[in-house]
Amino acid sequence: MNRDGFISLGVILAVIGLLVATDSGVADRYRQIGAAASGAIVLLIVHSLLVPKLLRRVLVRTVQILLPVAVVVVLVVIALVSIPDLDRWTLGALIAATIAVAGWLVTFLTQEMRRAQEAHDRREDMIGALIAEIENILKFSNLLTQSLDRVLDDVKAKFAADATYEPFILYGHDFSTLKRVMAEIEILHDDQIIKVQNLFHVLDRLERIEASVRTPEFRGLPQDRKRDAIIRYMTIQAQVPKACSKALVELDGQAFGHLEEPSR
Repeated sequence: MNRDGFISLGVILAVIGLLVATDSGVADRYRQIGAAASGAIVLLIVHSLLVPKLLRRVLVRTVQILLPVAVVVVLVVIALVSIPDLDRWTLGALIAATIAVAGWLVTFLTQEMRRAQEAHDRREDMIGALIAEIENILKFSNLLTQSLDRVLDDVKAKFAADATYEPFILYGHDFSTLKRVMAEIEILHDDQIIKVQNLFHVLDRLERIEASVRTPEFRGLPQDRKRDAIIRYMTIQAQVPKACSKALVELDGQAFGHLEEPSR
């Protein structure tokens, strides 16, 4: 649930609690509970609106770690106190040992949660950069594919008119972030991998053709093979917008706002 959803639900629950607290037909005990719950929810809403995101994350993480550990410690202490014939010194030692173990557990959980959060933040940053890169590729590709038929006719006409015509590709797509993601494919979820890989393979084929066009071996090929290579290049280029759009759908849908285990 995003923040807006949380606030909407909180307002509804706060109103329900307020109605219970002001209903004279409800027992005093439940009216007090309703008033307390309503006040607590209002405080949470104010906290969500006013407290900075970083501080809010720290507070939530602290509650997530300390609350269950504190509950366990209290239960253990109650159990120890209820043991008959347990002398005072032994009781104090057991309580101290319980608190020491709880401190170790809190430290361990804090470190693990921090590592998980760092991995999550790194994944968000990487996917955010990847989305921006794919959007730029999509814009550039749309410009190319809109005039694809005209470009193909122009290429064929130049090869037919000039037996010495040498094609060249001014520049291709920059997909350096996509290459980094492919080297760390485990940061993606299962349903993201296929679409991102498909886009990478299309761009990789284009890059290989671009590199081959600049070689002496390509310049030594017969003109019909050069023409066919350029036509193949433009045909593959036409696949880029669709591949970009599919990858963006998967990435935009799962990039942010939650902490999940990516594929392994």
